Amino acid sequence: MVDQQRRHLPSAAPLAQLGRLIGGQIPDDVTDTIERLRVQLAALADSRPLAAVEAAARVEKLGTTHLQHAVTSAVRNDASWTAIGNATGTTRQAAHQRFSKVPS
Repeated sequence: MVDQQRRHLPSAAPLAQLGRLIGGQIPDDVTDTIERLRVQLAALADSRPLAAVEAAARVEKLGTTHLQHAVTSAVRNDASWTAIGNATGTTRQAAHQRFSKVPS
């Protein structure tokens, strides 16, 4: 059953890529929590798809809110737009365009 569930799960590769992009700065406990959530959402999508949609939408909203907060904090702490772009997997220009309107 576990092997069958694993076949239907999205790859954890983007999470590993994110860790490489920001120099492995994500604490292990946070990485583990994200991975557990990924597994739980994938299992929920198989058993209760509409509940999974609602849960994923909440996670997306929470992620967006916390990403904006983290970028604001990074800007306040003199992080460059290049560093912010690298951390978000985009270019410095894309990061600046997306987040420069966020209150600092």
